[in-house]
Amino acid sequence: MAAVLLLPVIVLWHRDNALYTPPWYADPWFYLGYFRNLVEYKSDLFDGSYYGSRLTWILPGWLIHSLFRPVIANAILHLTVQSTAALSFFSILRLTTGARSAFLATLVFSVNPWLWAATGWDYPDGAGIAYCLLAMALLTRAATGAARKRSLLLAGGAIAGMAYTHVFLATFTPLLLLYYSGLVWLWQRAPSRSSIFDLGVWAGLGFGIVTLALGVVNHRLDSHFWFYGPSMVRALQMAKDFQFVRSIWVDHGLAPWLWPGVGGAITALVALLAGARRAATERSRAALLFSAQLLLALAYMAFLQSRGTTVLAHHPYASYLLPFVFLVMGATFWPAAEGTSLRIYLAICCVAAVAFGVLWYNPFSALVAASPGAQRGTLVLSAGILAAALVLRRRTAGTMLAVTGFVVLTSVQLGQTVHFQGTELHGSRQQYERFMHLRERIESVRKRRTPLFWFDAKEVNRNEYIGVSSFYLAEFSQLGTGFPGGCDGPMDTGSVIVVLSQQEHTPELARAALAKCWGPLGIRPVVEAVEEVEGAARPYTLAMLRPESQASPGTSPDGLLQTIALERVQLGDKNASLQRVPEGLMVTTIPGPGAFAGRVPLDWDAIGRTRLAVHVRARGLRGKVGFGILRSDNQAFLQEHAVRPSPTMVDLVLPLPSPAGAGDLIISNLSASGAVSQAIVEKIEIWKMP
Repeated sequence: MAAVLLLPVIVLWHRDNALYTPPWYADPWFYLGYFRNLVEYKSDLFDGSYYGSRLTWILPGWLIHSLFRPVIANAILHLTVQSTAALSFFSILRLTTGARSAFLATLVFSVNPWLWAATGWDYPDGAGIAYCLLAMALLTRAATGAARKRSLLLAGGAIAGMAYTHVFLATFTPLLLLYYSGLVWLWQRAPSRSSIFDLGVWAGLGFGIVTLALGVVNHRLDSHFWFYGPSMVRALQMAKDFQFVRSIWVDHGLAPWLWPGVGGAITALVALLAGARRAATERSRAALLFSAQLLLALAYMAFLQSRGTTVLAHHPYASYLLPFVFLVMGATFWPAAEGTSLRIYLAICCVAAVAFGVLWYNPFSALVAASPGAQRGTLVLSAGILAAALVLRRRTAGTMLAVTGFVVLTSVQLGQTVHFQGTELHGSRQQYERFMHLRERIESVRKRRTPLFWFDAKEVNRNEYIGVSSFYLAEFSQLGTGFPGGCDGPMDTGSVIVVLSQQEHTPELARAALAKCWGPLGIRPVVEAVEEVEGAARPYTLAMLRPESQASPGTSPDGLLQTIALERVQLGDKNASLQRVPEGLMVTTIPGPGAFAGRVPLDWDAIGRTRLAVHVRARGLRGKVGFGILRSDNQAFLQEHAVRPSPTMVDLVLPLPSPAGAGDLIISNLSASGAVSQAIVEKIEIWKMP
């Protein structure tokens, strides 16, 4: 076990890049944002987001980041995930094939670049792999009869961890239950009813305990017990309309992250054919079981791919096959290791460790990254070596060939992950420290206001801009990506504008552009903070500005066309509430995302057909109350923006470049969690834009 815990040294002894998230992939940074701002994100800023429902990943990350500095916390978190996966993998094979072959297989598994692509960033696929293997290790232990009830209880908890890390992984639960049933049948030949009964009772109890604990924690965070609802809603949406359709073919070849799955499937078929020809041993039975498990998982994902849910075309989803792939290989390639002399076995392990360490010394120098042709040629070479190793697997020579083949294959996969579609699947410590410093700087100025990021997506530092904005779920926190243009979207004075740009005089440029956008509305930009940053490609500037209302109460701006009397606001739903209070009109929505609470009929012909803006002054009390201009056909919103709880009134602006096709102003519930939202509206105005 101690040797297994030391295996990450082979990967990290010279470079620790494998522990850091790449800047260009937004989703992992979302989770790091939750690790650092859990309470605010869950209860307010991003309440109801399905990202925040993956508590079996978010809570461990939050706990570790609460106790340690960012760089140390990052290392502890990812090494814990990697080590849990490796130890569980070793435990499974030790009980099914033997300790020596288990260690060799774990060595190969632990240095695999695609595994580190999953465990070394903050996306939940690495945690899902670790939970899956942990559950299988506990189920394997239970199948031996050792502390069966306790092992099944813990296995149920691990299955819950897997299912609640990513809803797609929940569909793998039957594979694990079938695995346990298959093991019991293989080892006992006639599984007792009590063993199957115990699986349902004790594993179910473990699953339920974890679910209950997570529900209690979630209720403390956002007042909802059922934490996984947003993920289930999202899963249903994706099942009906998968929005990220891709092909499994990349650069005139199979996507590189699918090569392990193909290799594992071929090995599984060989194992099944071999098992059908000769008398089964305990080892071959395990290989047959792992093979069936992999082929079922691959067939399931291939079926989804064929139906338009292209899970195999996305490497985080494909990474969920890795445990099954390497279990098949571990149970197939190393039978001779159990009978090899200790001296030869140790020599093989040492040579393998050194060879893998040399490859990981500086992955950027991998020659196979030069061209897809070089990668395919090296892949063919490794396939040939591994095929020979499979034929000779019962001899020591086969063990040596297998090590050689996996070393060659790892060199190919390093090239694939280091040069992944023109970029890299890992970040760096320097970049991580820079991002965390920028986040702390933003937090010191933001003070719980909504951040809106503004940058030019064509600049060379665009990946850094994406990474930094993704702390705040970039897709929900952008003013625009065409700085200094594109500032004419919805906004409110309860936000802070975060500008990232390599252009000279960025603060002045941003202030001038915002003044042009907002000035006619009686709102001026005020610079709050400026910092120069040494970016990866070139220096850039971080500037933060706040929108500030200029017009005093009772002042009529030159651009004011019409003031809408609050009495004109109509109920949008009979169960919603509109109540006059000293500050204005209190709007209380009904539960449910998007539920209408109020409607203001607008006669755009009477108002005018020039460039206009709807200006609302309101104060959020709870949840998120949305204000949006509905299309005249009532099918979608032309503009929509929400106000969050605030101690003071904020000014909200909905620009309307052309009133053509515009309909009514709608007040709705924009709380993603579906909770009741409430706000006080002080005034509604129509302004003329220049």
